[in-house]
Amino acid sequence: MFKKKLVLALGMAAILSLTGCSKGTIATVNDTKITSDDLKVAEAIISSVNEYKTGRTFEDMSKEEQEELKTTAANFLVDSEVVYQKALEDGITIENAENDSREIELIDALKENPIFKKDLEDKGITKEELKSYIEKDNVINAYKEQFNEKQNVTDQEIQDYYNEHRDEFKNKMIDASHILFATVDRDLKSVSDEKKEEIKKTAEDVLKRAKSGEDFGELAKKYSDDKKTGEKGGSLGLFDRDSKDALFSREAFKLNNGEVSDLITTNRGYEIVKVNSTKEEQKELAKCKEEVKKKILNERYVKHVEQLIKEAKIK
Repeated sequence: MFKKKLVLALGMAAILSLTGCSKGTIATVNDTKITSDDLKVAEAIISSVNEYKTGRTFEDMSKEEQEELKTTAANFLVDSEVVYQKALEDGITIENAENDSREIELIDALKENPIFKKDLEDKGITKEELKSYIEKDNVINAYKEQFNEKQNVTDQEIQDYYNEHRDEFKNKMIDASHILFATVDRDLKSVSDEKKEEIKKTAEDVLKRAKSGEDFGELAKKYSDDKKTGEKGGSLGLFDRDSKDALFSREAFKLNNGEVSDLITTNRGYEIVKVNSTKEEQKELAKCKEEVKKKILNERYVKHVEQLIKEAKIK
């Protein structure tokens, strides 16, 4: 699932600090060149992540949004290079074993997200480029961790931040049921294209029945390949956006109570979801104290990086 495991594997600079063979310089950071090829790779990664999470391709974006994406990619390439150089200057190094571990973690996460993996491959992102970014990103993350360790965040600062940003600490949850038509086996190997078309036709037929008002629970019991939830009428219980596959969540959280989705293509196959109820709750400070602290530290870190950028020689 595209959730914490893949997010952690991708890391901060996954969409920011990939490097490739060069043609044409778009910027120079303290004599280090950032090339147009670097920019193309960064744009491709950002576009893939955006499409995976929102369902909107680069072509779906307005011209203004496309230009904003390109500007974001260029700015972050510069920003990450500034931080990387500062980290090396401070003597931060990463053991090969840590890089190897991170590479394995990312490969495993991509295996669980074949749609995202294929999109990266279609955009020409190679294993060598992924390995290069892992090594650089590990250095950047180590620098950030070192920065955070030097910070002191008081309980009063946490309380004040929480009070001023209460809306950021709300948790929307939905109670939903689903029907899964699996197109992968237990080892996440995809079925043949011919078999996939047969499965899709069945899913479309069941979808029509669900939308026409047939009992969703009974359809789930009869057709769902998720046997654990199927025997309970497809019930997934109460969950938040981040606990499910991003492809699933982005569609499920658009629905109103009682509404049945269209056919959703996920990493497991085709799915139909029905929202039974929604719930939004304010997180208590005691339960999100670390989350609040993390936001404070992130804001401090951003300001620190902005200062590094001001001091760097960027052309």
